Amino acid sequence: MLFARSLMILYNTNMKNILIILAVVVVAGVGYFAFVNKSPQVAQQTSTPTPTKTSQATKSPTATVNPTADWKTYTNTQYGFEFKYPTRMSEKSFPDWLTTFTAGSGGSVGLNIKSGTLSKDKVVSIYGPVPTNQINEKQIAGQTAYYFNEGDAGCGGHKYFIPLKNNYLIMQFSDCEDQTPHLTLQEEDQILSTFKLTK
Repeated sequence: MLFARSLMILYNTNMKNILIILAVVVVAGVGYFAFVNKSPQVAQQTSTPTPTKTSQATKSPTATVNPTADWKTYTNTQYGFEFKYPTRMSEKSFPDWLTTFTAGSGGSVGLNIKSGTLSKDKVVSIYGPVPTNQINEKQIAGQTAYYFNEGDAGCGGHKYFIPLKNNYLIMQFSDCEDQTPHLTLQEEDQILSTFKLTK
């Protein structure tokens, strides 16, 4: 009986130790879990931002690059207008044209002068009058100009009619698909954006 009693005491002591160890593990686990989940919140609550000195640099206006800055300028004093055109283009004379600017065999800008006041009924193609539903309007040098798309045999482009004093200018942009260098629509817009009346 003494032996059974000793076993009981030993059993109770081991059981207490196991329960104590189990309790410590559970408390440590709960504590660790609480610490890990609370750490970011605690860090957020306890950290105070360190004030830093910031100097605001004065922003200088960004220089805009003028794509036509190095272009050539055509000036016509007789009819009172001027515009810029790409340096890769050269001025050439052709019959029935005031002058023409070519970019090799691929693109060109032809100029012609007609007398009288410009109106939509004077907008003509190589085939005759242009239907009014095919005529567009564009402001050029503060004037209402008319234009349409004209093409023939793989070449084509916009043909502009620009009012001048007592006359009007026909400005024909032409580009041929199978020839280079081409005159781009962007270049066309840039040329027109530089167009000015000088009288």
